[in-house]
Amino acid sequence: MLGYFGLEHGVTIHCVDLDPNSGSRGGQYEDVSLVQKYVMSDEDYDERKGTLRAWGREQKAVDPSFTYTKHEREHRAKVEANRKAKLGEGCPAVGDDNATEVSHDKESVRGMDIGMRCEVHPGGRRGSIQFIGEIPKLGSGGYWCGVRFDEPVGKADGSIKGKRYFEAEKGYGGFVRAKNVAVGDYPERSFEDELDSDSDDEL
Repeated sequence: MLGYFGLEHGVTIHCVDLDPNSGSRGGQYEDVSLVQKYVMSDEDYDERKGTLRAWGREQKAVDPSFTYTKHEREHRAKVEANRKAKLGEGCPAVGDDNATEVSHDKESVRGMDIGMRCEVHPGGRRGSIQFIGEIPKLGSGGYWCGVRFDEPVGKADGSIKGKRYFEAEKGYGGFVRAKNVAVGDYPERSFEDELDSDSDDEL
């Protein structure tokens, strides 16, 4: 038994398999190339709906000049424009043609108050509301909810451009639009259950 050797924490054990019939000698347990994998044919993939290839065909039918590279470039430009608009850097926000206009006025934060437990989407991240109001330094205007998360799943520390709105460690704070915040009985849960966010409605 290993205990007979007086092993200490941190040591490295190297085992040599001397069994000539052992599968490990041929790399059976380490060489993934020996594992049989499922490969879908192009014909089967073409028949599937909801795939990237099917979506690309739909886009091509609408716009013959469509390419994935072009779409990626335009999408990246739109995201960057929206980010700059939120930070008040003078770049107009680029809208989504399919998006519905959502108001961020005082009515949007009705029923919310400082100290309330909440859950923020996307991701179902939980925390408590520490700030409600407008942030003049954000060019996008409207009301924001400042949330201190239970885990480091945020994008801020409670401050914007040097002005502090609430106390939070780096990564534990976030400024979120009210439409993405649900208040109620949301107890703390483990970090493994939390998900990060790439939402355009959060800083």
